[in-house]
Amino acid sequence: MHNFVAWSNNYSVSVSLIDSQHKKLIKLTNSLYAVCGEKNSDKRHAVFLKCVQDAVDYTGYHFGTEEIVMKKLGYPFYEKHYREHQDFVAKVVGLMDDLKTLTYVNPVSFVHFLKFWVLNHIAKTDREMGNYIMQQRQSNALSHITLKIKKVRSVVEDPFSRQQTVSYQYKIK
Repeated sequence: MHNFVAWSNNYSVSVSLIDSQHKKLIKLTNSLYAVCGEKNSDKRHAVFLKCVQDAVDYTGYHFGTEEIVMKKLGYPFYEKHYREHQDFVAKVVGLMDDLKTLTYVNPVSFVHFLKFWVLNHIAKTDREMGNYIMQQRQSNALSHITLKIKKVRSVVEDPFSRQQTVSYQYKIK
């Protein structure tokens, strides 16, 4: 089976850390699309939910990375970029709630939405951020900064609901 979405260097924002995360988002989108072909509807639903949760978790990590980088570098369009992230998260959380409660959500439509949003966001908003970073590098303003993110994952179990809450802390080096 061919990929639903293929990485192209045209999507590169010229920041290796961010590009590698974008490649992972595309891989997750392809995994979701592959699940849509599962014949057994019960299995498809369960696996699709798991894949969506994995994509949501990784997207949170990726957005956190971008937001830390933008803040650290004083990116002038941080608020606009951050709002796009928040709007996307709100939309996906709503769709996930519908999936979990078995409210009708067409998985293929969901994956098409994800593909369009991710590629559009990379091509426009993230490209602007990448251009800013490149300009800062060329002016030697970033010569002393290495973009490496350390993710610290904490899992806390709520004794009343028996649910786990996962939170992440990000540190930029």
